[in-house]
Amino acid sequence: MNKKKTTTRKKATKKKQSIFVRVFKTILLSALLGAILVGLFVCCVYYGMWGKIPDYRNLREIRNNEASSLYSEDGELLGKYYVENRTNVMFGSISRNAVNALIATEDVRFYEHHGFDKVSMLRVLFKTLLLGDKSSGGGSTISQQLAKNLYPRQYSSRFMIPVIKIKEIITAHRLEKLYTKDEILTLYLNTVSFGEGTFGIESAAQKYFSTTATRLSVPEAAHRVSAPVEFSDRTFEGTFLLQSPGASRSHVTTT
Repeated sequence: MNKKKTTTRKKATKKKQSIFVRVFKTILLSALLGAILVGLFVCCVYYGMWGKIPDYRNLREIRNNEASSLYSEDGELLGKYYVENRTNVMFGSISRNAVNALIATEDVRFYEHHGFDKVSMLRVLFKTLLLGDKSSGGGSTISQQLAKNLYPRQYSSRFMIPVIKIKEIITAHRLEKLYTKDEILTLYLNTVSFGEGTFGIESAAQKYFSTTATRLSVPEAAHRVSAPVEFSDRTFEGTFLLQSPGASRSHVTTT
């Protein structure tokens, strides 16, 4: 009788182990298949199945349209002619307050990544997909946003978002290989739209504050630079971040 009970227990244990092994193998194979499919999908995007990704030659030749200014003989500005109201400036001509405002609200780990912030992306995926919080932003780095500004999205379908994101990540990584961090910040601040047909930090400073990019104060930078009208992936809640107690101290400094 005892032998039968022991045999029955052993069979039950083996059955449980067999079920566990099958479940484990199924999960492992599913994960492996998923990884292979994701890899194939990324390769398809990389090699241009949904449109060509800018190569290094294209990215070396970035040119922004600038406004042409008309002056009188005594140096008074009479007007401007432009397709895009923009005046490009060098990094040294941009207030540190503007740079700090941008980094503090858009990409706090800007100096730590190489175009793609894994921590930020995981945060967005967790909050958006699992918690349903749509206010967490798009998780794009400044380099990714620069890629989006330089090469505007051609698709509006929700199903194309993964393709668009991968293309922007690849482009951002290439930008990081070609340019220094300061050069990327300069390109971004010269490229981004600040609304009302105004492009670039210099034109925005002149239009909204009657000053230059190099003279922007902390409040002015927080008001405009940390929340560009059209292209920011963050919500407008970040506009006055530099003036709030919870702002990143490493970026809240006046110059």
